Amino acid sequence: MSQPAVREWGLPDRAPEHNRVLKIAKETGVCVEWLYTERGPMYPPQVQEQDPFLKEWANLDPTTRGDIERYREFLRTNPPKRQ
Repeated sequence: MSQPAVREWGLPDRAPEHNRVLKIAKETGVCVEWLYTERGPMYPPQVQEQDPFLKEWANLDPTTRGDIERYREFLRTNPPKRQ
């Protein structure tokens, strides 16, 4: 991308095409929302890379996800008693 093109993005009605914004976000590791609005986190949280369980969440079938959510809610409302 040229510097003049990037400079024009700051002008009214001169935003880059959405597919270009997605490419910029992917290449720089910056959140798409932040690129558009400068709001929210500049960089996405790294939780999914740190927690293997969360990384696999998307691969679970809906029934298993529902079972886990119900169990999580049960634990939240019925915390284990300490002895």
